Amino acid sequence: MKKLITFLALAFIANLSISQVVFQSDLSSWASGNPADFFGSKTSVSAANVTEVTTGATYGSSYANIINTSATSHKRLTTQALTVVPGTKYTIKIWASTVSGDTTDLRVSLYDLTNVAWTSYTPYQNLTGTATTMYEDSVVAPAGCTSLEFIISFKNSNALGFSLDSVSISGPPAPPLSQINLPVTFEDTTVNYTMTSFGGNLDSLMTDPTSATNKVMRVIKPTGAQTWAGTTIGTATGFIDSIPFTATDQKMTVRVWSAASGTPIRLKVEDAGNNTRTCETEALTVTAGGWDTLTFDFGSPATGTAALNLSYRFDKASLFFDFGTAGAQDTFYFDDVMFMVSPPAALSQINLPVTFEDTTVDYTMTSFGGNLDSLMTDP
Repeated sequence: MKKLITFLALAFIANLSISQVVFQSDLSSWASGNPADFFGSKTSVSAANVTEVTTGATYGSSYANIINTSATSHKRLTTQALTVVPGTKYTIKIWASTVSGDTTDLRVSLYDLTNVAWTSYTPYQNLTGTATTMYEDSVVAPAGCTSLEFIISFKNSNALGFSLDSVSISGPPAPPLSQINLPVTFEDTTVNYTMTSFGGNLDSLMTDPTSATNKVMRVIKPTGAQTWAGTTIGTATGFIDSIPFTATDQKMTVRVWSAASGTPIRLKVEDAGNNTRTCETEALTVTAGGWDTLTFDFGSPATGTAALNLSYRFDKASLFFDFGTAGAQDTFYFDDVMFMVSPPAALSQINLPVTFEDTTVDYTMTSFGGNLDSLMTDP
């Protein structure tokens, strides 16, 4: 059974890489005695015949043992309501096994919540054997259907039932994600937020632990991680555009959560095509167990590092949490990577002579009696 874990994990990863997953459950989350992802409104199997088993799961921490001994009358286990695209084909993959080597008949369908209509079932497939195997089939969302419950239909189990270990439902391939660029907020669903951690760091995109409506990047610096362990913001190709450093604008800001105050956070920028062209600077966290907006001034590089060379292209950035200290299972979060642009200088009050050519003067006019004015090029 344990040998199947790798296969199953790879199958899920492959599914994610080529298709847009609309539903995925390893039957490890239960509420009021029922699997939390299931028991939609069209479920007909009794809750008493669906039992959580917390040992021997192939994927996740538990699976569902389900019983329907009738050879002629099927029962339904449905997902919660899901949003779908009308006319789209959805592939349903089910990892299951029989408990005692007996057989169970499985098929799938969907209930169209938008049009309040049942749809046809696929033919039954026969599940046999105690080894977890993958059952696969597909259904098509009806025209006009934007909300539905996917149905797993089953019959003819023995008194011990069958084991439902995992379910994945996917639609057509998701559109390609765009390359990351500043500002980085982790909120744009069209952007590839893949990070590139090194030196032992582990990263994952997740919900902000302090705000359920915000996405952030978590970085764990585990025990054994290098003192220089870091996380590149994006892939090795860096940002789409170069960071727009100028003689006057040389600062970036990053929101950082750290468990301790006074923790050194280093930000390094470099040329993605030439890693000898770099500049590094540091800032210290202020809040223990909370968020800080840290300012990184590349006009003041870290000791022993190169000065900012404005002739270079800088299109890649990496963060180093608790720089200079080996990992000790520390957790950090970051968000909102921004470039700071200096506000425009205040314009001076108008005075004689008035030429309309001085970019430092406020040429706002004050028309009255119905007149309209605008600064423009001499016709």
